[in-house]
Amino acid sequence: GVLVDQYLPLFPLSNAGCETMTSVNAPVRAFLARYLTGCCADRVMACDEFITNPCTDPDAWNASGLVPWGNIQAPCPVLAAYYLPLFDPSPETCAQSNPVGTNIALMDLMGPYCCADEVHVCDSFIMNPYANP
Repeated sequence: GVLVDQYLPLFPLSNAGCETMTSVNAPVRAFLARYLTGCCADRVMACDEFITNPCTDPDAWNASGLVPWGNIQAPCPVLAAYYLPLFDPSPETCAQSNPVGTNIALMDLMGPYCCADEVHVCDSFIMNPYANP
């Protein structure tokens, strides 16, 4: 339709392709998650496999979860698609910056709403300030 033709460039189905910027200055994966999820009967989008699942247990992912985000409730897949790159969790990658802070800070915010068990992949890299954890 018009939305796809006007804003979405042709892209290869790959992580790099899903990172291609649209005419609204958002990566393809974020554009699809935000605007077109409801267009597919099964709600599975072309770039879903390239959206970071922040949960330690991948089956704990709550794709219908909503995160308090300013004065709105942001869907978990939309936040992940916009702000979390695909990465292998490590102290370095969890501490990397993203447009809203660091990967670990965003996952701390998302965990209770997006992971059924509230545990995200960077939890083990959070500094424990207590002498006897």
